[in-house]
Amino acid sequence: MKQIDSVDELKSIQLNILLKVHQFCVENNIKYSLADGTLLGAVRHKGYIPWDDDIDICMERKDYHRFINEFPDVFKNEIAVVSMERDTQWAFPFAKAYDVRTVLKEKATNNKPQIGVNIDIFPLDDVPNGEAFEDYNKRRKKMFLFFRTKALKWREGRSLKNNLSMIAVKVLLSPFSHRKLSEFMDTYAKKNNGKSYSLLYECCLGMILKGPFPKEAFKETIDMPFEGHLLKVMSGYHVCLTCSYGNYMQLPPIEKRTSHHAFKAYWK
Repeated sequence: MKQIDSVDELKSIQLNILLKVHQFCVENNIKYSLADGTLLGAVRHKGYIPWDDDIDICMERKDYHRFINEFPDVFKNEIAVVSMERDTQWAFPFAKAYDVRTVLKEKATNNKPQIGVNIDIFPLDDVPNGEAFEDYNKRRKKMFLFFRTKALKWREGRSLKNNLSMIAVKVLLSPFSHRKLSEFMDTYAKKNNGKSYSLLYECCLGMILKGPFPKEAFKETIDMPFEGHLLKVMSGYHVCLTCSYGNYMQLPPIEKRTSHHAFKAYWK
């Protein structure tokens, strides 16, 4: 296999996936938005955040279900979608669209089945407001902590106390596979849907959003430039980005302008 060692080449593959997903969503009236750092990049940089190297999009749960059920298995022999609903081995409570001509090798122990260069597709779910959300979110965070701990290994740089605590938790979690923990998270994420709540949240991971944002922000989408293409973002992107980053137009300190992803990619 030939290694993809250029960040520009990696981004080109990711962008091609995004464009295929965009095309499919527009043709089938499925609402999506650029999300997380990709949304921030579109607003602040009109493309990738310069030090970032991945792409995230989001959909409300009803559109997410349509997408994962209707997207063809292989889009012109280039793009496929993997999710819990489409693959019994998949161990994450969100989907990925990936280039079938590539292979991605990551350090994580729960990256089955093996896929290629990809973009993340996160579902958004209804959540309550105020104390009810705080109670819900405390349980959600515990579930995510268990999920993350399941994948950890003994590390020399970690303190003995933390290593031992990690092992103790892993022993308690030994009856549950990564897949089963993902199923728990997925079920919990959807528990508030259909209850007429007015807020949305990325409940599966919730790693960036500091809090939920109004559904009204995602009632419509608008076109926004991203790497020379017009792609979809939620019309209330300012509200969402403020929930995620605070003053999102302010650049982070130079020492934090780094990628946090650890993987190697190859052409088959």
